[in-house]
Amino acid sequence: MEKTNLERLEKLLVNFHAQGGETPPLDALGLSSAQVVYLDHLAEQSGSSLSELAQGLGFKLASVSTMVSLLVQRGFLLKESNPRDRRQMALRLSFKGRKALERVRTFRRARLSKMLERMDADETQEFLSLFEQALAMKKEK
Repeated sequence: MEKTNLERLEKLLVNFHAQGGETPPLDALGLSSAQVVYLDHLAEQSGSSLSELAQGLGFKLASVSTMVSLLVQRGFLLKESNPRDRRQMALRLSFKGRKALERVRTFRRARLSKMLERMDADETQEFLSLFEQALAMKKEK
């Protein structure tokens, strides 16, 4: 029986997550993959307000507020007065948040590196271009 493209992609993603045999450091850090998305975004957009974070992630403000409160409470994020507008809070990674994200990114890059090393330079560029195209299509919807 021939698999659909969706089934093939799903199997590829499962296989990607199984690569390397070692488990991501999320459990050891006490983070979920959803929480890492927040840390990744704020590492690039430090000082974002809650509404800017919600807009940047494409999530509802109430959901973002709940997650941010949890990450602040657990010491991964800092809420500071926004120097541009004192009514708003600026969100930044704490030292603990930066160190946790560094561990996750090191793990992620090692796993991606193993995958990309199986391709030559042209294949890598084509793969990255197609992946970027697929993700851009998702954002448009």
